[in-house]
Amino acid sequence: MNVCVVGAGVVGLTTALELQSELRNANVTVLADRFEQDTCSDVAAGLFRPGTSFSGPTEEITSRTHYPKVENGVLHYSKAPPQSPWPPDVSG
Repeated sequence: MNVCVVGAGVVGLTTALELQSELRNANVTVLADRFEQDTCSDVAAGLFRPGTSFSGPTEEITSRTHYPKVENGVLHYSKAPPQSPWPPDVSG
């Protein structure tokens, strides 16, 4: 299987690493216009939060209808991840 990830910022490289980890036999290629230390975007991932990005009838209704859609991510990211071995190797 061939997989192409477009972008070499934080999200693109993380996606490529996760894909390679999950799909061991895949050929993962990262496509970007630059591969330098200054490739991170100012607004990586365009975060979506229902409380600030959605205007519903009431906050209660908005929470009730949108929380189930993001619950898995909220629960996943509420725990601190294990320390990665690579931060000392990153410049900048």
